[in-house]
Amino acid sequence: MTDAAINIYPTLADKHDIVQNAIDLEHALGIPQPRVAILSAVETVTESIRSTLDAAALCKMADRGQIAGGILDGPLAFDNAGEIGLTLLVQETANSLPPPAAASSQRKNSTTQA
Repeated sequence: MTDAAINIYPTLADKHDIVQNAIDLEHALGIPQPRVAILSAVETVTESIRSTLDAAALCKMADRGQIAGGILDGPLAFDNAGEIGLTLLVQETANSLPPPAAASSQRKNSTTQA
């Protein structure tokens, strides 16, 4: 995993650099063709979730040689990427999560209805 808490809302250019740096590190560690999972809340490209658009763009950048030395796939959910044993790039999912106050009230409603 890389940059899960350091870059809280990275741009596409930041994510490009994060992916390329992670691939370069894997090469230095002796992994010739690292696999990189671009994570998001859902596994389909969805206009309303920026991280899915960025994941698709990063994969296309890899196809065109703008990101070199690794195999990228995404958007992927964390559980599926982990099961495959891929190197992980954790992306923000803030756009798909409810605000903290809404999440708190949802929990209260579900416990009072039970």
